[in-house]
Amino acid sequence: MLQYIVNNNGLIEQMRINKLNPDEDLPFIKELIKGVQASESQHEERSTNKPFLYEIVVNQLNGVDVRKWDYIARDCHMLGIPKNFDYERLLEFVRVCDVNRGEENREQHICFRDKVADNVYDMFHTRYTLHRKAYKHKICYIIEEKIAEALRAAQRFPDLLVNVENLDIEHYTKLTDHIFNKILHSPEPDLNEARGILEDIVHRRLPKFVGEARLKEPAQWTQVSEDSNHVKDSWRDMCRNNNLNAQHFQIYDLKMGFGKGGNPLDNVYFYNKRDLNTAFSIQSYQVSSLKPVKICERLVRVYCTDMDQRVQRKAEQHFHKWCTNNKGTFIDFGPVLDDDDSGEGAY
Repeated sequence: MLQYIVNNNGLIEQMRINKLNPDEDLPFIKELIKGVQASESQHEERSTNKPFLYEIVVNQLNGVDVRKWDYIARDCHMLGIPKNFDYERLLEFVRVCDVNRGEENREQHICFRDKVADNVYDMFHTRYTLHRKAYKHKICYIIEEKIAEALRAAQRFPDLLVNVENLDIEHYTKLTDHIFNKILHSPEPDLNEARGILEDIVHRRLPKFVGEARLKEPAQWTQVSEDSNHVKDSWRDMCRNNNLNAQHFQIYDLKMGFGKGGNPLDNVYFYNKRDLNTAFSIQSYQVSSLKPVKICERLVRVYCTDMDQRVQRKAEQHFHKWCTNNKGTFIDFGPVLDDDDSGEGAY
């Protein structure tokens, strides 16, 4: 995409006018956008002397980067979701420090003042809040799935050019939101299936949300076969035992959290005012003892495609029973409760 924009707008000459070397700088810019780590870069001099450059746009080391700051600020503003995270405060206390990574192995990394560790943590929490309240909201999520289903159905009509795998970059740049209305208002018989799906979205004829439950980590499951397939098989068994048609349900297994791996602060480096050039790590308990131990959760969501409200109500009732019956295997009910407290509704 970047190469197409450069070639199509005569930017090679502009780069030379501004004393840039397109042969070296353009591949370097591509690496920054792609999120290549310094250790994997093809530009040995830059990755060795200034590895921190690879932590600005897309930071694969710890996820603290301007790309994330940009969409968090934009989406919180547009969606009206409050945010505690203040990127301007981070910018005020950011500097490059030497990080000791072993004997005679020191690397330069982007570091933050120790007193803004809470603000870094707020960034990850705000990102999680956006996923929970917006990106993966139960209605947004199913609409996204239905749009993807419509686009897959429309691939059989080549004139629409929705099959990304077969597109050249010029046509890919023209694949915008207009494709939704183009399919919706097309008279082509070959698009009946895709058009029907989009009409259902427009008229809010969506699969009914039955319920959502948090899953234990697979390592904690007491009866496990194949990860999420085990959950789906269990739901189908429940349907057969209660005269529900398993074909009328869609089951999704999704993850939400603060990012990859463990504690989000593990790979973020800090400095303090007494020594501005020495970097160190901070453990979550040093920030606050109230920080959660788990930073990622898995959810199972069930949707009903049968529009009969009696079936939907029955499915909701059995979903709650299904969660209760499986709380000892893969459903996470949190802390173990007393025998007289069944935990009903805790999922």
